Amino acid sequence: MRSRTVFQKPATKVFEMPGEARMQLGEDGVLFEKGTVRLHLDGGNITLNASEDLLVVAGSQIEAGSGSEQGILESFRIRAEQQIVLQTNRDQYVVLNGNRVGIQSAHVDFQKVEVDFMELLTENELEELYLDTLAQGEIMKQEIELSLQLKAAVQLTDSQRADIRSKVAEEAKNDPGLADKRGTG
Repeated sequence: MRSRTVFQKPATKVFEMPGEARMQLGEDGVLFEKGTVRLHLDGGNITLNASEDLLVVAGSQIEAGSGSEQGILESFRIRAEQQIVLQTNRDQYVVLNGNRVGIQSAHVDFQKVEVDFMELLTENELEELYLDTLAQGEIMKQEIELSLQLKAAVQLTDSQRADIRSKVAEEAKNDPGLADKRGTG
């Protein structure tokens, strides 16, 4: 019988570079990090995060599509804490800031598109909305029962509400018909 040495490769390889830069190769994709900017490539998904400013510039065009003949994305989301600016040149831009939208252009053409609110939500957001609705119903039920027992109006504390929310979430997680009940089946 011969002995041999077996080397196990780690699931994640990390490469540190000068200037606070690093690259991480793992089972869940590739992560590039430099300062406050993170770029994560995972299969067909790309996630780009910046804790300060993010500027994307293209000489000709930036295209977001599925790569298929249709080329239409299911959803495209941009999130920011302060504002989002989309600009084509110095005289044409759109600014999204809080609950306000500013548009600068020589000509603005609006088209009304009817979209159901539920279609705008992701699967996770639909699930959270469903759980919030269930939890709110349970909270109201317990407040009414407690008020009837004490013969005075009672409101549950934030920690009690959080406990109810987590119990409802646990019960719903064990429910095999969750997708049908929340309206996405």
